[in-house]
Amino acid sequence: MLDPDDLNDTDGRLLDVLHDGRVTPQYAADELDVSRTYSSERLKRLLEHNHVIRPAPGLYEITNDPRPGYEAVTKAELLDRLEALQERLDSTNAELENIEAAFERGDPDAARTALERAQDAISDDNTDDSD
Repeated sequence: MLDPDDLNDTDGRLLDVLHDGRVTPQYAADELDVSRTYSSERLKRLLEHNHVIRPAPGLYEITNDPRPGYEAVTKAELLDRLEALQERLDSTNAELENIEAAFERGDPDAARTALERAQDAISDDNTDDSD
């Protein structure tokens, strides 16, 4: 693995582009305004040091960013986060249905309570950061 000091400016910019998704050497070159050859060399160097993988020929994907502030995230952690977000979405949708039903019944107090629960379900303050 490379240390942050081992990265040049292009490597850092390339990692930024990779955070947006998979890239080809030509796409990276176009985004960074460098030659395709240079882009390919930098991607191969990141590949050699396990910072990117090649899921298909000519396609690169980031696996970890050695720069400070970029933590490696495992697939399991991402799936856990996705599951938690799906639960929040399901809870929010259920409360929205409760709001609609309360309005149809002419019960503004129940609608207000459901709205508060929906707001709690989507609030960042209610996310579980205890990983």
